Amino acid sequence: MNVIQRHFENHVIVAGYGTSGSEAMSELVRRGADPNMIVEVDE
Repeated sequence: MNVIQRHFENHVIVAGYGTSGSEAMSELVRRGADPNMIVEVDE
């Protein structure tokens, strides 16, 4: 877990990738967020 935590600084975590989650991710990217810094968690 420590190895994983060292690589996840300044990331955005989106819980759920339904309609709202996908829209939130799209908006983050439109506002300049690096897509590689977004972590999506879903079933």
